[in-house]
Amino acid sequence: MKKFYSIIIPVFNEENKIPSLLLNLKRYSDEGHEIIIIDDGSWDNSYKILSESKSGGQSETVISLDSKYCVGSEPHCF
Repeated sequence: MKKFYSIIIPVFNEENKIPSLLLNLKRYSDEGHEIIIIDDGSWDNSYKILSESKSGGQSETVISLDSKYCVGSEPHCF
């Protein structure tokens, strides 16, 4: 029986790092896994970039959550 594993990656306002992330995920192009990327309410273009780009993996899911928290002077808090 072949092992199955999940890679879960949380993302929050990481639009500048996503291209590198997607490039690195191409290493995991074998079967037997899933990649789940969760955008935790980013107000930059993180979700848009993720939803328009795929790493080429066998099973990749992008989930967007609404942010429930405000910290300091974040723009969406006002």
